[in-house]
Amino acid sequence: MALPIQVPANAQDNCLASLSVSLPKSSSSYCVWPYPHVWRLGLKPFYIWFNPLVLHSNERPRPARASSSSNDLTQEPLPQIPNPFEHKGYRKSRWVNPKMPKPSASPFREYKDNPKYVLLKAIVEMLDACEDSPHKVSDILSSLGDKPDPKEAVFIINSLQRGQKAYLAFQYFKAKEGFTVDLILYNVTMKILRKGRQWELVEQLAEQLVGEGMKPDNITFSTVISCARHCNLAHKAKEWFERINELGCVPDEITYSAMIEAYGRAGNISEAFNLYEKAASQGWRLHTVTFATLIRMHCVSGNYQGALNIFEEMKTLGEKPTRAIYNTMLDAMGRADRPWHVKSLHREMSKAAISPTRLTFSALIRTYGKARWPDDALQCFRQLKESGWEMDTGLYNTLLNMCADMGRVHDALTLFREMSESDNCKPDIRSYTSMISIYTNMGQVSEAEKLLNEMLLAGYEPNLLIFTSLIQGLGKCKRFDDVIRVYAQLLEAGLSPDERLCGCLVSVLTLCGKEEFHKVLSCIYNANSRLASVAKLLTEAAVDIEVVMQDLRAVLTICSQDVRKPYCNCLIDLCWNFNFPERAHELLKLGTSFDLYSGLQSKTPTEWILNLKTLSLGAAVTALQDWERVLSRALEDGEEFPPLIGIHTGHGKHTFSDKGLATVIESHLREVEAPFQESPDRVGWFLSTRVAITSWLQSRNSSLSLA
Repeated sequence: MALPIQVPANAQDNCLASLSVSLPKSSSSYCVWPYPHVWRLGLKPFYIWFNPLVLHSNERPRPARASSSSNDLTQEPLPQIPNPFEHKGYRKSRWVNPKMPKPSASPFREYKDNPKYVLLKAIVEMLDACEDSPHKVSDILSSLGDKPDPKEAVFIINSLQRGQKAYLAFQYFKAKEGFTVDLILYNVTMKILRKGRQWELVEQLAEQLVGEGMKPDNITFSTVISCARHCNLAHKAKEWFERINELGCVPDEITYSAMIEAYGRAGNISEAFNLYEKAASQGWRLHTVTFATLIRMHCVSGNYQGALNIFEEMKTLGEKPTRAIYNTMLDAMGRADRPWHVKSLHREMSKAAISPTRLTFSALIRTYGKARWPDDALQCFRQLKESGWEMDTGLYNTLLNMCADMGRVHDALTLFREMSESDNCKPDIRSYTSMISIYTNMGQVSEAEKLLNEMLLAGYEPNLLIFTSLIQGLGKCKRFDDVIRVYAQLLEAGLSPDERLCGCLVSVLTLCGKEEFHKVLSCIYNANSRLASVAKLLTEAAVDIEVVMQDLRAVLTICSQDVRKPYCNCLIDLCWNFNFPERAHELLKLGTSFDLYSGLQSKTPTEWILNLKTLSLGAAVTALQDWERVLSRALEDGEEFPPLIGIHTGHGKHTFSDKGLATVIESHLREVEAPFQESPDRVGWFLSTRVAITSWLQSRNSSLSLA
């Protein structure tokens, strides 16, 4: 079938001439050359042209260039072809924004009745459907005639779905007598091969075009580098990037971006950021995808501040963060324990009219739940459900765990009820663990045991955390026989007591009377004999305290960091229960040597603060007495007190307890007649002034000296 198109016999060698036909300056329709970065972002640049398969002009076109053997120019005009664009509604001039994404439909669809377009589309469909055989491809492409147009070849290869077909079509055109393969056809073919991650063929074509004396451009290099990146061949990407200057090409922002992304995928963080700094110093404006890669690299390495710096720099340079970048930053700031940054990023998204996704809400709920911001977490949870996104068990468990720690009993019960009634988010072992913890902290051990039976019927075996919660709840209810029974069940289940369970048993020990003391102590001997020996010695009158301190030092040395402070707190409480306050002070001193109580006392020119927030009741009273001695020595040494002196106890009482730290400290302050008053504006603070403290200490020291 003859195609109704004629092209000058000697087309220009450059890229522009190989894609467009020379038209007179007065012609109303010109070819719009696709911007390089549109091509390299995986879009089909040819959709940005006017129909390249139809010549149209109301005037005589420019004469064709004569062959190199003659200096005379032919005056024979090209034949006139009807202009298919001259129909109602056609706009003769159309501006194309190079930064816009690929259009949803090809503009060729407006001219689908054009016979040449119909033929080429039919050829493409046949190629996609045929076998990967050179013979089959050759038979189909032979319908183009003996002299196929280069633009037709570009259109066909660019429209193919599979890289192998594109390669066979390329080989067909290359072998065609009189057909000149230019750089554009090479680039288009490599782009299609890149989609199928066929690195060997891409590199083969790249080496081939270099061997033929062609000068590769940035489209060539970015295609090769990005293909190597997709194939996890960072060394190949680096190899081709280093050849850019050698082959006479200056890298642009897209090539820099492709190489930075290749380094990022390979985990070469230092090389990626060195290249980023080089590109920035040369004034290149990198693509948003590159910034996303740099942010992701910082997040993977745990450098969340670095990710935030790149994010802010991207906005400073005028690049607008995408939804994916916002989601990455939300997750990063959540992992960095910066809920205030997460909230700020969420506001930015709303202001930029970027609609949140399920990933957005998930990151918000995890962050707020971890930070114990219950109102924000539950609000995001409600928004997630209202948006129609599916919940999952993990998010429910995050909220349940938060409610367990914050004492949001009603919210926890509502969430657990929703999970039980759901088809997709049934409670799992973590859900039951959180709910049993809530019940035991509230002292509702019977409800916890009912839930345990329900969990067993659901097919879940109790884990160590559930047994620990039950033992703690039973201890608070002073059901010490049940404590021993549950501990025996733990052993029968084949579970081994861990350090946290040992600490829980020691805390139960502080609640025991003398009769139950040895029963619970036997459980501790089974779990950790050295810890049990220290606890027993601390309660005996005739004991060498130095020996006990050495044994305790050995226990703290071998245990993990997160249980050392709970161990010391419980043992100090035990000393107070058995009326050995001096031993409690020795234990506090030993814990300080292990850096367990750093930050208890702080001094500034304007205030001295005692922070008791993380201490047990006995440890807090011990620390307060030590601080009183420190204040007395400061007065004796003539040290000047600051205007404000304060004690911080936290929010006054534990969520699940009527008797809290603030109540105990307030009682002690009244007992020693210390001039501290509870602050009406700052919850959990007891404040005093320089004058009041000085007067109290002087009066107290005088009384002690008289005594």
